Amino acid sequence: MATIRRRGVKWQVQFRRVGFRSVSRSFNVLKDAHAWARLMEVQADRRDLPGDPRALQQVTLGEWSNATETL
Repeated sequence: MATIRRRGVKWQVQFRRVGFRSVSRSFNVLKDAHAWARLMEVQADRRDLPGDPRALQQVTLGEWSNATETL
């Protein structure tokens, strides 16, 4: 989910979703901030965003080994 807030004279967008890294970016125009937030939503729905590296800490070596054997 994207959060848009005013930071001084700029608009900051912070995008967070479970399983993905938090991404933020600042814009001078609110319309551009909304467009980028929507783009991040679409990319997350398509699984085009890089995954959260912290999620890998929960995977054991045995689980990873079993997953690679099926490939």
